[in-house]
Amino acid sequence: MKKTEICRYRTQPWQPPNIWERVLWPLVQVKKTIERVYHYVLRMFWNELMGKGGEPDPFVQFIAFFIFSFLSFLMYRFRDYDGWIFAGLFLLWLFDRHLAKAQFDSSDEYEIIVVESTEPGKFTWRRTEVDGKTHRVSFESNEVVKIDICYEKFPGGAFEEVVGEFWEVSLVLKDCSLVICQKNDLAQAFREAKRLAKTWDIPIDFPQGEGFDDYTFSRARSWNYKALRSMSEVLVKQAGENDEICTRLTAKQMGLLLLEVFQKSGFLLFLLVATKFMVGYGLFVEKITAPIFGGPKPHIDFSFFTRMITLPKLDILDGIELVLAFVLIGYSTWMLLSQKRIVLDKSRLSFWYGSSKQDFLPLSEIQSILFLRHPTPQLIILGTRKSLFLRYLSDDNVYRCFVLRLEDILEKKTEK
Repeated sequence: MKKTEICRYRTQPWQPPNIWERVLWPLVQVKKTIERVYHYVLRMFWNELMGKGGEPDPFVQFIAFFIFSFLSFLMYRFRDYDGWIFAGLFLLWLFDRHLAKAQFDSSDEYEIIVVESTEPGKFTWRRTEVDGKTHRVSFESNEVVKIDICYEKFPGGAFEEVVGEFWEVSLVLKDCSLVICQKNDLAQAFREAKRLAKTWDIPIDFPQGEGFDDYTFSRARSWNYKALRSMSEVLVKQAGENDEICTRLTAKQMGLLLLEVFQKSGFLLFLLVATKFMVGYGLFVEKITAPIFGGPKPHIDFSFFTRMITLPKLDILDGIELVLAFVLIGYSTWMLLSQKRIVLDKSRLSFWYGSSKQDFLPLSEIQSILFLRHPTPQLIILGTRKSLFLRYLSDDNVYRCFVLRLEDILEKKTEK
């Protein structure tokens, strides 16, 4: 029987590590370890501040103290070169990210994915890799469950920074999931998903999303609608025929937003301050451990305390690092603290960051409104030709409140 091709797409293949990435692997592990320590310390201080701290594990505390003491000793030993080491690592990170992004954008290597109908009710999915190797999966109509649309990030380079983002459409069977296509534009991915869904008469699902339409409703049934509608962090205003939904900053939201700022952009500042603190403590570690390695018995003074509590001397490199850290923190603070507004008039919806209008969408083109939980939290307004993405809200419930309020307003406008 003649085969019928249902679809054919090209997808970006996963790239194995190259020599450059293997050489930088040890440095990458050091960076990841320091970042984990930073986020752990930040979360620990926040939990203590909010009264959420549990009983600490003495063994974990001992191991953490030992590691910190050893790293402080190393920092003291290399105290004259810490700025240059930091600058060199930062330049390596920039170069690696630029190289990975350039390779991703200029790559002409693709995997080919084809779905064919071999006979009534029977199908074959085939993926051909760059080297010509082929993978096949055969299935029947009664095995097809749904079409998934997922937001994915493509990491690249030794430091695994995000170099690409796309929407992945997958065919979900009872026992596995098969990638069909990857699109940079959500509206295009949704059109392809709808076309494929008609082939097998199956639903479309956003497994990372929450909302009220046929694509996400099952995950919104557990929402506390009454609590969401009464949230003080979100205001709903009406001026004539225009409806407006906007964020409102409260003391609780301020704390959460500042925590988010330092999680996203405070790493450089933490690294700069921590290295200076560790140099002073490293001096103390060297003195008390000298006898173990045959050194003289230490005459202990506590001058290191003054180094810890006073502003350390900064050289030019430290100044550059400090300025860069505050620039990143300032930008993140502006993005998170600026008011987010969605304005609906008779014919279109627009959204704003502060006083800056970002984009708009005709009301007649809106197909779905959903909150995407991960990997990047965002409110998505899916249109037929394009989609709008609202990010930098303070927490999940604020996103849910925006979705609920938007649905209320659109339902009211439809009834008029």
